[in-house]
Amino acid sequence: MSLPRAAPADSRRRRLPALSATAFAAGLAAAGIGGPASAAKISLVGDQIRIEGDIVSGDYEAFVEVANQSSVRPGTIVRLKSPGGETYVGIRIGLEIQQRKLHTYAEGECASA
Repeated sequence: MSLPRAAPADSRRRRLPALSATAFAAGLAAAGIGGPASAAKISLVGDQIRIEGDIVSGDYEAFVEVANQSSVRPGTIVRLKSPGGETYVGIRIGLEIQQRKLHTYAEGECASA
């Protein structure tokens, strides 16, 4: 019995966009710690978005609300200080960071990076 062969690379196939290292790191940094948690504090401080605390349900929506403020433009820095949280929420935030072309900075504790 032989193993199935991998399909040849085909340029006609639709490829998913590659995650930038920063967006991927932001998603991973928010992933992986279970148990009860309180929502992260997500705020615009000066010209930076800050995310501090456990990443939980509702934090993606809070991030988008802050990122929609008029002073947030491509290149804005997102500072992350988090012990982890819900994987799916962290990945959604990471993809939003990538789509908006924001930059990331892991500050202090970033347990799952």
